[in-house]
Amino acid sequence: MSQISVVLVSISSILSLLMIGFCLKFNAPRSLMSVFIVLFLSNIVFTGIPILDTVRGPLIMTILFIKGPVVWWLVRSHITGDRGFLPWPHIIPIVIALIWRLTASGDIVLIPVIAAPLWGLAYGIYAIRDFQANRALFIRGKAHIWFLLILIMAVWVGLWSMFNFLQAYLQYRILPDGVGMLIQAIIYSCVTLTFVWWALVTPDTYLQSSQSEQSTSPKPSDFDREVFSRLENIFGTEKPYLDATVNLETLAHQIAVTPRELSNAVNRCTNDGFRAFLRKKRVGHAQELLTNKTCQDLSIYDIAIASGFGTKSTFNESFKLYTGMPPSEFRRQFKEAT
Repeated sequence: MSQISVVLVSISSILSLLMIGFCLKFNAPRSLMSVFIVLFLSNIVFTGIPILDTVRGPLIMTILFIKGPVVWWLVRSHITGDRGFLPWPHIIPIVIALIWRLTASGDIVLIPVIAAPLWGLAYGIYAIRDFQANRALFIRGKAHIWFLLILIMAVWVGLWSMFNFLQAYLQYRILPDGVGMLIQAIIYSCVTLTFVWWALVTPDTYLQSSQSEQSTSPKPSDFDREVFSRLENIFGTEKPYLDATVNLETLAHQIAVTPRELSNAVNRCTNDGFRAFLRKKRVGHAQELLTNKTCQDLSIYDIAIASGFGTKSTFNESFKLYTGMPPSEFRRQFKEAT
């Protein structure tokens, strides 16, 4: 491994470790911390530090399996407001692949090894789909730029890993080892630096949803109450939250205040971030539709779109987050009660 590669991955490892501490200190969403944990392990593996081959192989495969899901979950948590780690069902295939890798022998052991980059690539593509369907939620603070860069890099890591496995399987080096490792080091460094830069430049992207948990947030001023009252009046008459493309900037312009003033007003008057407040309004509207007898013929997808959600999966996750059950179960229980 070249000296340049060692320097790049070493710096990336240190930055990843520092950002894990950043996430713990500021109570950032667990999805973000998961990304930095995976990046830290990735960089450590490729620094060339002594690791037994029996450990290095399974560790690399596990990292390649988990990269796509954690990036996808970072996008999902930004959309739904869920602050937890990756849901356990998404871990099951990784565990199965790891057991397979450790217990199988012969050519059959290559199946999970080949599946690892494909799995990560599939999640990366799915994350891009969710990002595109809910892009209005990412406009605030130019978060869409950073998310798009990270998603592109996540897909590129999957493609590059597939390329490396193909070289190893064919036992033919298209690129020399030194060049390949340098390109890989550059990729991991770019991913890490993008995350770190994004976290430092736009911390509200991560920390907005945790502001309600901070006891130091100031009490609402008269101006905050006036701004929030204007927002509530518009929500009550025009219901702009039913538009999936509505965002902080458009509503602030409609109320004739700055985005920061509107965000502060919502945070201080509701103890919720703007996105969480918007989602609660949409979930509340969906509950009205689900309990409206004239809307019983509407599908869950129709109700999701009518309530301002970009996709059915986003709606299901948000609805369950605030009500404790999926919308289909909520509708079923209502029918049984009536």
